[in-house]
Amino acid sequence: APYADLQVSDLAVTPSAGWAPNSQVTLQWRVNNTGNSATTGSWTDLVSVYNVTTGDTFVTTAVAYDATANGALDAGAYVDRSLTFNWPSGKESIGQFQFSVLADSTNQIFEYNSSGTGESNNTGTLAVTSAPDLQVTGLSTTAATTQAGSDLTIQWNDSNAGVAATPVGWGDHIVVVNTSTGETLVDDTVAYDPTVAGNGSIGVGESRARSYSFKLPDGNRGAGQLQITVTADQYNNVFEDNATNDAEKNNAATIGIESATATY
Repeated sequence: APYADLQVSDLAVTPSAGWAPNSQVTLQWRVNNTGNSATTGSWTDLVSVYNVTTGDTFVTTAVAYDATANGALDAGAYVDRSLTFNWPSGKESIGQFQFSVLADSTNQIFEYNSSGTGESNNTGTLAVTSAPDLQVTGLSTTAATTQAGSDLTIQWNDSNAGVAATPVGWGDHIVVVNTSTGETLVDDTVAYDPTVAGNGSIGVGESRARSYSFKLPDGNRGAGQLQITVTADQYNNVFEDNATNDAEKNNAATIGIESATATY
């Protein structure tokens, strides 16, 4: 006997990534009737959007196909469908996402094929990663050399090389080691708070200037070769990703400067 067999293909999302919190996003898909008979009534497609990173599903929407208004879907024919929804905010707005569409989710259409998968082959999926990629750039000190007992300011930029803006704040880790003595002189964290005036979310291709000041110890403890390392988002508060899969490992920069012995 002839039966319909609905399958989902051609999933696409617009924009393709980098979705801004509370912006409108459209998922498109195609329902194909690969069976040998036209559909015999209406059905419903179930659309889900799952954030694999956070474990949350934030879209679960049924999209009805009205056969009375749109007609039967003939064997070998297809219909293009879409759903527009608002993108979430906060940490939910970035991560690894799975978009899925289950055609005829409530089994209103009896389906069959020779493989016996007519009722189980109705799902189409699309995986997309959308995330920032924080990197430390322009690491320097105000002055290139210093001496024991002096004030020293470290300067750097938190740069976003990813495809999505940063949704929340984080901490930058500053470590200063006197490699001549082996002593760690600084081990501190500076918070980046996006709610502070002038900060905000760091968009794609943008950066924010940052700094940290401290006083070097007097005497031999403050003299010698200093190694300065700054690591953005030290505690992985922001999910990061990039095409080379090293976004969580490329957050640090290191420089070295000479600190002279002060004459007292």
